[in-house]
Amino acid sequence: MTLFRKKTKNKNPRVIIILGPPGSGKGTQAKLLKNKFDLEYVGSGDLLRTRKKKRDFTGIKIGKEIDKGKRVPTPVIFKIWMDEFEKFKKKKGFKGVIIDGSPRTDLEAEMVEQALAWY
Repeated sequence: MTLFRKKTKNKNPRVIIILGPPGSGKGTQAKLLKNKFDLEYVGSGDLLRTRKKKRDFTGIKIGKEIDKGKRVPTPVIFKIWMDEFEKFKKKKGFKGVIIDGSPRTDLEAEMVEQALAWY
């Protein structure tokens, strides 16, 4: 299946996952695809930096972990993804989503697949 195909009447939202090391151009490609296909964007790094600003226990702990360059545990990032997916479900005219930098593990891949099926 090619990414650049003619529009169809498919009711299933498009899901694009972009993975790669830091500085590989994931964000640049995600922005291009977002604009071309009118998609929503989920960047785990962006979500974590935003959540860090909420100065509760989780926000403070996220801040400490990402400031040390550590990975935030799967249950924490997954909760944040689920909250974001819930917002997308409520949007009228939702066409799909680009997920930037996640999933990071096989477990997360399975969890994202189940979450997308749920929503």
